[in-house]
Amino acid sequence: MNWRDNLRAASFRGVEFFFSSIDDGFGRRLATHVYPGRDDPWHEDMGRKTREHRIEAYVLEPDHLVKAAALEAAIEKAGPGTLVHPVLGDVRVVCTNARRRITTREGGMAVFSLTFEKTADNTYPAASIATDRELLDISDATLLSVQTAFEDGFNVLGLPELIATDAEAQLTSIAGTIGKVLGVPRRQIQSLAAFATRISSIKSAAGSLVRQPGALSSELAAVIGLFDSISPEMAAAPLQRLSGQVTALDPIPGATPMRQTQATNRTAMDALVRRTAIVEGARVASSRSFDSRADVVTAQADLVAGIESEMQTADDASYRALGELRTALVRDLTARAAITPRLVTFTPTTTRPALALAQDYYGDDPAALIARADEITTRNQVRHPGFVPAGPLEVRTNA
Repeated sequence: MNWRDNLRAASFRGVEFFFSSIDDGFGRRLATHVYPGRDDPWHEDMGRKTREHRIEAYVLEPDHLVKAAALEAAIEKAGPGTLVHPVLGDVRVVCTNARRRITTREGGMAVFSLTFEKTADNTYPAASIATDRELLDISDATLLSVQTAFEDGFNVLGLPELIATDAEAQLTSIAGTIGKVLGVPRRQIQSLAAFATRISSIKSAAGSLVRQPGALSSELAAVIGLFDSISPEMAAAPLQRLSGQVTALDPIPGATPMRQTQATNRTAMDALVRRTAIVEGARVASSRSFDSRADVVTAQADLVAGIESEMQTADDASYRALGELRTALVRDLTARAAITPRLVTFTPTTTRPALALAQDYYGDDPAALIARADEITTRNQVRHPGFVPAGPLEVRTNA
């Protein structure tokens, strides 16, 4: 393959230009220490040098003055921007120096001498809130409020036996639902001995648990909390399904006070399961790794919708707790979205190997190219990485 085939059109902040030369500076920052009586100095490594890109750029007629003005405006705009480097691909930079030359000898042409330095976000020493830690703390407080509301609203003691029997049937049904909703291969369920044991324990002790609301809520929280022991990524979907839990039992006949108590108990236990799953889903989100910015936005929308649905029927204390959970969740996932790559469309015009496409789009970084090529192949379900067909491809970018 000719080296010219890998060159990309140069641009800064979307303003394209031609180039005659590129000069990149890099290396290590070293502090030189010299000592009396010692001939050789010691060089202390202070980290990598700021990468510098010097480009001799130019724009041509017929509208070279308009193009030159657009490039000048892009250079003078505040903050960092994206430089499409002909060899390295997309680079986040600031322009530290720029000169423009227009001569009568080179009519119809404006020449720029541009110096760019690679930059990153100011992550230190600026202060920031540990949003994931805050979300975990508020999740614990919300769960406590949810359990307290259940214990205050659920009761079978001193009432006819059929109410306890109905609650026992509901709890057994819920335990079975929790086991089914996991939705992973059986061999993985079997590997979670604690999970299977807890489900079995709840079923066998259902008659006792419905007479101890505090123990019942703790047992359900414990078994639902085991979902993230599989992995945060695999736990998200089953917890989302469980947050819509409504027990499928025969309708309650009549509207006597006893039947109303029976209905209240059913509603309270279903709400306990849903809200516990929502709290656990928020907890999982704080440690979950997201594939793209769109995935973060989707997860946030799903979790917020579940929280707001429960707030409509919650008691005052649970309403406030769920509201605080929603705020903490949005704060954390918004911060996560800002540093998560987004998906864009990249459209090659010919069939090429995934490795070559990765080099075209991401630049010539040997340490990352193989992983990027694998990502392109997997995300776009390409049959063979050596032959990626022409057409739109989904790729991730931090720009």
